[in-house]
Amino acid sequence: MLILLGIIIVLLLILSYKMYGYDIIHPTIGYMSIFLLATINSLTNMSKWNFDLLPQTLIVITFSMIILMLCSSVSKRVIKKENRWELLGSDCRVIEVPTSKLMLYVAFELIIGYLMIKEVREIASQFGRNASLGDAIYFFRLQTTYTTQGSGVGYILSNMYMLCRASGYVFSYVLGNNLVCNSQKEHKWKAFIAVVLNILLSLITGVRGYMVMYMVIIFITYFSIKARHQGIKKISLRLILKLSLILISLVFVFVKLTGLLGRTSSLALDFYSYISIYIGAPLCNLNYYISNFVKPHRIFGQETFISFINWIGHRLNNSDLIYSYVQDFRFYRGVNLGNVYTGYKAYIADFGLVGSCIPFSFMSFIITILYEKSCSNRNNKLYPINNYLLFYGLLYYCFIMTYFSNTFYEFVINVNFIKTIIFILVTESFFWLKIRVSFRNHSKGRLGVGTLSLRGIFR
Repeated sequence: MLILLGIIIVLLLILSYKMYGYDIIHPTIGYMSIFLLATINSLTNMSKWNFDLLPQTLIVITFSMIILMLCSSVSKRVIKKENRWELLGSDCRVIEVPTSKLMLYVAFELIIGYLMIKEVREIASQFGRNASLGDAIYFFRLQTTYTTQGSGVGYILSNMYMLCRASGYVFSYVLGNNLVCNSQKEHKWKAFIAVVLNILLSLITGVRGYMVMYMVIIFITYFSIKARHQGIKKISLRLILKLSLILISLVFVFVKLTGLLGRTSSLALDFYSYISIYIGAPLCNLNYYISNFVKPHRIFGQETFISFINWIGHRLNNSDLIYSYVQDFRFYRGVNLGNVYTGYKAYIADFGLVGSCIPFSFMSFIITILYEKSCSNRNNKLYPINNYLLFYGLLYYCFIMTYFSNTFYEFVINVNFIKTIIFILVTESFFWLKIRVSFRNHSKGRLGVGTLSLRGIFR
């Protein structure tokens, strides 16, 4: 069955690649590619994991990919043809980063980083030991992941930390854009410094996912801007080798960070076994869950919308709506299979095997609409950034991470997502917004009131 799944994904991938103009950043390409990688990894571990793919699992995954293709075709018709991008020529617009503002920004991030390290160490001391920074980060992650107590970080500091993280999304876009441009290397390095600083800042809380998210936004922006100025080119052997080298380097860094972040228990695994926990094991765990599935949860969206339900629970002080859904680690004959079951596990747990297509269809429609809007040729009137493309890169990561967990709905159906949008606009305003106020004489000798329209933020 696993081989059959692999063959189906390859056929659908080839079909999508041709249907959607050979664009490698199209959501169908990324989604199918990562599931193909998970399938190949599962095949190499099939005997060790005793993995025999169920027909139900095969149908759920295959049907979801067909839904994604249908949503993409519908979205292409919904978005007006004249809004899709046209080739703009070889000239690329460099996004300049003012040095004075960058220096203030770096100082701000360093202060927030210092305060966050103090908070993380303080929380670690509650475990009754004087922990190293790596151990402190690990204990902090335990509290935020496996309990409902929250991070314990103060409201103002947590929001400032979120502002830093959101600014990382913006500078990832800027770096991706400026890498396409061959001139003014100064602004490439400025954006690069900002991205690296945000990666280091994100590691303070023990989360490596933001590092991957920044890389994905750079990837999406780079290939979108490049296609806009140079046209879409078919995948070549050279491009495959480049992407493979980048992926291998990212995986290597991802693994090496394990010990630095205090996850010493994972160091006992060999490299391939550890990586397999993050690539193929979620598919195996989903298969196991489906084989033991009984009926959906009582609360609507109990797992799918867990972030939003918990937020409501805290506001209403209702303990029934405050919970954590961290799965138990699975082991087979002493082999660690991790504790993630793909995003489908949440959809099936809440809506059943057939109903799982509902939340998947909804997010497929959102991501494909966003992709079509990101291809808009209209320039942003306020900032030198195409916010549709920026948010497409951001949600593209959440979408393809469905192979791993319920990242999309936990990130989007969340009050913090609204804050993220606001903080992204704050960052853009600080660096690039130029307010132009025009006055009109309504009558001779009188000066009219100036106005500023915020229309165009997403243009």
